Amino acid sequence: MDKCHWRYRQPAFKNWDSFQKALKRSLPYYQTYEAALTAASNAIEVDSDSQNLTEQITARIIPDQGWRYPMMGTLDTLSGVDTETSTVLQQRILMAMFNTDWDNSQWVRGILKAHGWTRIVKAGKKSSRMMWLLIQHADNDPALQVMALRQIEPLMKTGQFDKADYALLTDRVSLATVGTQYYGSQLSCQHNHYAPFSLDAKGSDPKVLDARRASMGLMSEAEYLTYLPPHC
Repeated sequence: MDKCHWRYRQPAFKNWDSFQKALKRSLPYYQTYEAALTAASNAIEVDSDSQNLTEQITARIIPDQGWRYPMMGTLDTLSGVDTETSTVLQQRILMAMFNTDWDNSQWVRGILKAHGWTRIVKAGKKSSRMMWLLIQHADNDPALQVMALRQIEPLMKTGQFDKADYALLTDRVSLATVGTQYYGSQLSCQHNHYAPFSLDAKGSDPKVLDARRASMGLMSEAEYLTYLPPHC
């Protein structure tokens, strides 16, 4: 699954005092989860000066994925947490996720400038996939995504990089640069249902869109949407 635009909760605070109380109540939940992610990252014992690219990427992919997991609906069923506290907790987690993404994007930029995607290919398919995922989440740095896409394109054409992953990054870059997407991988909540947004003119035709997706090894748009909740 690629990306859905995060569904922000509507403010649920009666007044400033209720917000302050929710802020205080949310802190222990946030700190507990943050400690768990830190422990998970530390458990793989990667030295900050390690030259092992796979180890470095793994240490970064843990918080990358960890901060996203609570945003996929798990907070909605958190036992014993009222709506106001849950709202603040979500915002704390989103801020941590954005900060993590920015830190990762600066690190990835350094790797690509110094070594290009060649070093990543040498590290193996798993490392390449994890690095791609960090870049997918670098929406706050579209210039980095453009740089990566240019380096990946010739490798994709020679079978050294997955076509489907190339298509997903293409949509990210396209949305950031021209405001439309080609393969329909980027979704948003529309009329309480997930759907692709900002498709180019021809992509609004389901047959055209599915033909594009098939050419890159992607499932049909209808099947793609079945992996998401029916309502948003």
